Amino acid sequence: MKIVVTQCDYRFGYNVSKSLTKAGHSVISCGQHTPTLAHSLNNIIDEIVYPDPFTYPLEYIKAINLAVKKHNADAFLPVHEDVFIASYYRNKIDTETLIAPSFNSLIDVHDKFNVFRKCRSIDVSTPETIRVSSLSEVRAFLKEIKDSIVLKPRFGEGTRGVIIIKNEKYLNRKSKTIKQLLSKTSYLAQKFFKGKGVGVGCVVKEGRLIALSPHIRLREMPPSGGTSIARRTFRNKRIENAAKKFIESTQFNGVVMLEFKFNPTTDEHVLIDVNPRYWGGLATAIESGVDIPKIHLGLVQESYPENIIYPQKIIESRWALGEIGWIFSVLFSFRLEEIKAWLNQNNNIKVIYEDGGYQVLIQLRTYLKRYMSKNYLKGDNVSKQFFFKSLNIQ
Repeated sequence: MKIVVTQCDYRFGYNVSKSLTKAGHSVISCGQHTPTLAHSLNNIIDEIVYPDPFTYPLEYIKAINLAVKKHNADAFLPVHEDVFIASYYRNKIDTETLIAPSFNSLIDVHDKFNVFRKCRSIDVSTPETIRVSSLSEVRAFLKEIKDSIVLKPRFGEGTRGVIIIKNEKYLNRKSKTIKQLLSKTSYLAQKFFKGKGVGVGCVVKEGRLIALSPHIRLREMPPSGGTSIARRTFRNKRIENAAKKFIESTQFNGVVMLEFKFNPTTDEHVLIDVNPRYWGGLATAIESGVDIPKIHLGLVQESYPENIIYPQKIIESRWALGEIGWIFSVLFSFRLEEIKAWLNQNNNIKVIYEDGGYQVLIQLRTYLKRYMSKNYLKGDNVSKQFFFKSLNIQ
């Protein structure tokens, strides 16, 4: 098959393209910058540039249609957050095979407040969560919880726009920033749960679990919590059962990442987020024996296993560029114990790096361009939040 794949200037699209080309498919590698990370892979037949999907959605669709028409592509696979734009404008896309869930099913699992309500109805552990629209509501929730709380966008991505409020003194110090955030988009306040991050990547067919690959976060950037830069295959029956229970409560169709927090001491866990798209640490799943993109494509071709696919081996994968950033961050904040622990790593687990020297340089260029862009300077995730706010979801 000839497949148009997006986000190839980041790890998301690169790992998907790597899997699909290895399986013998041809890929049209797309991104906001070229050359893309997938540039050096075999079976990459072209590279296409598109504009920011949330800022210029129709121009993004136009660029994808040109790629489809130019190469007579069989399918289009939007890999990351752009899946929302592709699904919303699916009637304008010139291919019969758009590998993306319906827009309503995307919203059903991406809406963080809906996830909280769903978890409570099916008895899956999740932190206490409320909708907030004013500083006084945030203050009242902080007093009620009597512990740290997390302020996060209802339709957010990663740590963008997320603030951890430890006490009223900190709330007062951040009051101006919080008021600005609350005026821009819908926000939630959630009780903070201290623990390790555990991600459970899944391939799902109409609410039925086809494949499951869990990992535990070893290091994050920033070190206080954010994007995972090193992760390891992780099996925990209770978390896997919770993930399966949530999936079966939906009619979702596609790939999805469920984010948990896990306390190793008490064995407690909570589901804190659901992202219906591919994720950065996809290499961990693929190398452990759960080839998510290949299995995902099998859904389209009506060729998928009868039994659930689980990891066959334990793998540790690392994002090289992220590791470099993490080292500098830890050094500059004098967290020397973490550096010692990193240097003294000694285990028999196979370690792979998701990116080599070439990919590191390409990513550096991409991130520099992104951070210097007008949208980034105006504030993280502005266009995406404006898009979701325009939908008036209750």
